[in-house]
This record gives sequence, C-alpha cells and structure tokens, in this order.
Amino acid sequence: MRNRLPFRGKRIMDWKRFRALIRRGVPGRRRPDAGHVAVERQSSGPVSQAGRCGTMTSSWRHPVTMAVVMCSIGGAWMGLGPQAADPPPAAPAPRPREQGPTPAAMPPAVHLRCGFGASDITPHPSVPLMGYPEPRGRSGSDGVHLPLLARACVLKEGSRTAVLVCLDLAVLPNAACQRLRTEVARSIDVDPTHVLVSTSHTHSGPFPSDDYVESIQPKILDAVRRASDLLHPVTAWIQEAALGLGYNRRVLVDGTVRMCWNPQTIADHPPRPAPDPTCTVLQFRQVNGPRQLNIWSLGVHPVVFGKASRMISSDYPGAACTWLDANIPDGKSMFVLGAAGNVHPWVATQENPRNVDRIGEAAGAFVRTLSQATRPVAARAAGENLVCRSKTVVIRGHELDIAVWHVGDALVVAAPVELFGELAVDLRRRLERPVLLATLTNGWNGYWPHRGAFAEGGYEVGAVPAGLEPGDGEALIDHLVELARQDDR
Repeated sequence: MRNRLPFRGKRIMDWKRFRALIRRGVPGRRRPDAGHVAVERQSSGPVSQAGRCGTMTSSWRHPVTMAVVMCSIGGAWMGLGPQAADPPPAAPAPRPREQGPTPAAMPPAVHLRCGFGASDITPHPSVPLMGYPEPRGRSGSDGVHLPLLARACVLKEGSRTAVLVCLDLAVLPNAACQRLRTEVARSIDVDPTHVLVSTSHTHSGPFPSDDYVESIQPKILDAVRRASDLLHPVTAWIQEAALGLGYNRRVLVDGTVRMCWNPQTIADHPPRPAPDPTCTVLQFRQVNGPRQLNIWSLGVHPVVFGKASRMISSDYPGAACTWLDANIPDGKSMFVLGAAGNVHPWVATQENPRNVDRIGEAAGAFVRTLSQATRPVAARAAGENLVCRSKTVVIRGHELDIAVWHVGDALVVAAPVELFGELAVDLRRRLERPVLLATLTNGWNGYWPHRGAFAEGGYEVGAVPAGLEPGDGEALIDHLVELARQDDR
C-alpha cells in the first residue's frame, strides 16, 4: 500500500497523515441536495453505525476502496464541495422570464402538402445542341458534363393542387409547352392552368425538336406522378437577398451598346453589375420529418459554358442543385430562371468545365445560406394559402400565358419571356412582398427589354419578337402586377 498512493508526483497529503485521519474517523459528508449516500459493505457482516461515520472495519481497507475514500477526503481537505458543517448554499434568485413574442404575435404558418420527383432527360450525344451558332448545333456533342433533369414539385391544400415542372433545357416552344402542360394535368387529374413548365435556359442542351420533346414526355410525367404519390405535410418559408453572380452584358459606350459576352475578352469597357441581383429561395419543410425542398430563382444566363464547348451540361444551375442535394441532408432543390435577359455570369462563354462547377458551388453555397435564414411565410387572411391565377394576355399580337401563385403572402410570378433585369426591379418594387420570379415559363417569346433599351440598340433589341415596341415590356409588368393584386381587392 505504501507505493500505491494515488496522485503520484502531485500529493495532496502524505500517507501517514492519511492513515491517521482514517483511524480518527472522518466526519461524514452531506450534500444539501442528496442527503446521506449509503454504501453497502461487500464482505460478510454488517456495517456499524460508527463505520458509516468514518471508522473503518477491515473490509474497508481494500486498496480500491481506500483510493475512493482518499479522493473524497482530499476533496474535503482542499475545500472542494460543500461540507456537512457548512450551511447549504443559498438558492439562486429566479431570473425574470424574458418577454418573447407571444403566440398571438407570430404570423400563422402556411401548411401545405408537398411532393418532389425527378427524371433524367439527357439526350444521346448525337442530338444537336442549342444556344450558340448553328455549326456547333449540327455537330452534336462530345459527351456529358452534367446530366439534364426534369424536376417536379406538387403542392396541395385541400382540393387545390399546383404543379411546377423545371426542365434543364434552353427553351420550350409555346405549342410544345402547351401540349406538355395538358398531359401533366391529365396524368394526375389537375387543372391545366395550375401547371407551370419552366426551362433553366442552359445553352449546353439539345434543340427542343418535336421528336426530342415527345421522347422525354414519359420521363417528365413519371417525375410528376412520383411527386404526386408521395406528399408530405410541410410549412412554407422564404428569403431573398442580393447575389452578385452576374453582370449587365450591355456596356454603354458613347450612347450605344457594346455587347460584353465575356469580361475576360473585353478589358477596355468593364461591365456593370446585374440590375436585379435578387436570389429568392422558397422552401418547404416537412412538419414530421427532415425533408426539405428549396426552389430558388436567380436572373443570370446559364452560359458558363460557351460556344467553344461541345459538352452536354445543365451549366451552373445544375451544378448548384447537385451541390445543394449533396450538402443539405434529406434536401432537394429546383431552379427557375429570374430576369436574365441582359445578364451573364462573371465567368462566361468559356470551355473549362471546372469553372461551371465553381460557379455552381458558389451559387449553391449562397442558396444554402439563405435556406438557413428563411422566415415563415405568413398565412393569407382569406384562409386559402395556395391560390393559382393565370391568364393569356396579347401584346402586339403575341399571346403570353402568364401566371401568379399565392403561397401564403409570398408570390410565384411566371412569364414566358426573357425579361430584362430593370423590369424585374420595377415588378418587385410594385408588389412589395417576396417574389419567386420564373421567366421562360409556359413557353418562349424572346427578349422583352425595358423602354430605354430600344434607343440603345444591341443584340437583344435586334432579336425581340416581331413588332415589339418601347413600352411593351412595361405593359407586361402591368399585367403581372394586376394579376398578383387580383386577390388583394
């Protein structure tokens, strides 16, 4: 026992003093909150009352037992812990309860049911590509960088159902889009006007010929059915913030526009930031589980890959969604294009696939940050939190199927055009609430510039639909605002 003293090299007391304390008896310790702790004797024979107070019988001289006792005595000798002779410490005064928001002050939550499905619609490498000069399209592709997907979200509240389909394609012509919306509605028995079909506008995808669209239709319908077959109770959340991923590709020089397709190729006239850098995240969180769906919108052309590339790719939106799905546990993501009519990414029209991944990861990381800072979508006073409004407007002979979804106090605003960022700024200012903007939705009707762009000229003005005049873009915004405010009257 002499050489088995615990705490070697850092003695609390010497062994002789410890033996003397044992023989004299150590006053029992009492915890104010627990009282006496009885210790059962492990050898035969009762433990005397004196032994409980400190006088040890022979069975208490076991080395392990003595080490435990010594630790207890050492703590008492060093003043650690309350002693029986000391008065119990006074209970701390209760802290005043913080006055947080009362349940009545919190906005009522928006409760819906939500489902998600996805299918691969990547074409065969021999299919011509769309998005750049025709020779690139006729030569087909050199392989797949990122697959093209069809993603579907089904929302339901009571008897009301809404469907959003997002395709990794450049565009979808009006007639083909209308046929697809009809088939989607028939597949799950929903009103066709409650179906939105949107394209991401990747410039590294196939030309949407009738044959190709017909070949992928069963895959799109399969994604919609799977989303409809597995609906979860969810609450709706939203957040929006500026993301400086893009620049205005129209550089004004001496009153006229010079197109900046790639900032690295034009050093003498640096471009300005995007007029509408808003990134919006509409999130649906499962009430009784970990699932979440993040639908995000950003007004930047998906043209990180340029005409020198012949790879099939969903470009930065696909790279961002892939990153999000891998980094948010039990999370899925969908992308809709914002006001990208005159906006390019800062790294644009080049051939390095690693740059696509980098831009996608940057966008994905920002969306994930917003997804962690979303606020609850407030319920509508009318009681219906999923309301779908749509109408066909005619401007200069062009029929545009526009739509507005009310998801609580948040809005999903859809238009089948390539919208200029300046018009989106005006739309957000007039609606004064969170807006998930989805352009190139329910068809494709070319560029719709703001009034001032017509006098400046440039590529987009030369490519507008026939007959479009200054002020027609503002007229489209008027129709969208009117449709959004229809239920506010």
